[in-house]
Amino acid sequence: MESARVTALRNTRQAATYSALKRLGNAVNGAKFERQSQNGPVRFEENVTKVAKYRTQIFYKTEPIKTPMPVFEGREAPKSIAQGTAALTGFDDAAAAGIANGTSFELKVGDDAPVTVTFGVDRKIWVGVGSAQSPHTYGDDEEGFAPTLVKVLDGIKGLQAELDDNGQLKLETEKSTSLTLTETASGPLAGLGLTAGRIDLNGTGIEQVQVGTKLVQTGTKQVEISREYIRDGETEIVSGRHLVRDKVSAADAQLTLESRKDIINASLALDNAIGPKELVKGVENPFTGLRNRVGLDRLKKATTRGDLGFSGGQIAVAIKAYGSNPIPRSATSKLI
Repeated sequence: MESARVTALRNTRQAATYSALKRLGNAVNGAKFERQSQNGPVRFEENVTKVAKYRTQIFYKTEPIKTPMPVFEGREAPKSIAQGTAALTGFDDAAAAGIANGTSFELKVGDDAPVTVTFGVDRKIWVGVGSAQSPHTYGDDEEGFAPTLVKVLDGIKGLQAELDDNGQLKLETEKSTSLTLTETASGPLAGLGLTAGRIDLNGTGIEQVQVGTKLVQTGTKQVEISREYIRDGETEIVSGRHLVRDKVSAADAQLTLESRKDIINASLALDNAIGPKELVKGVENPFTGLRNRVGLDRLKKATTRGDLGFSGGQIAVAIKAYGSNPIPRSATSKLI
């Protein structure tokens, strides 16, 4: 059973709370606001257009690189051949072969200019065309007499020179042309096993003749076969700016100074009417929950319409509950 003292305290708190609630409800519902501008603040915004970005993916295949190359065919062709009769491979120099220094002979291939070959001192073989002379040295660190002579003669245009299996000198024209050998000084041809005179197509040989071309692979290359454009995000393009006026929010309307004072004073009065957490020691005060229900702390600091929120409706509900319904005795049970 609840003591008479507790019951009296509860009824007193209920009456005070009910009265303070009505006062706060009147202050909130009757609140007035300062005149609010109908035009919001003006600002500039950029004109932004979003454009898709794409990346390119290229697909390749490997192809061979083919180059036209000449195709040769060996054909039998008439040649002028001078076959030496003396072996030259066993001689260290021209003198050992019976060829004196200063001797020379002339060699002429077809209608080309004659070439003079002279055996000089200091192991030199001179080749002259007209007034132009070029020396070729043999022996010591260079090649021997016979290989050097073959190299000199093989370098003459239209002529091929070699030593046969017996070490004898063999000369032949490259094409169907004549070959003329002429003694010019002291007759060195005998030492070379050759005979002066004109030779006209006295033999045949295999001539390499180009008969066409063919494509030969000489490498590889990467060839594009297709490409795809894959979307890869967006980019923003700014094309200018435009004027924007922000909307006016009714929640931003400022309470008049008088209404703000009324709501603050009524809130403090309700806070005082509700009282402490316990009616008496060990008995819970059933009205303390009102503080959170009506947002009492927020109302004490309210300056705009938005700060009031739904407090008016919440206060009306609380007035109805606390004004017409008695607080049940169980609400004053001991705190645990």
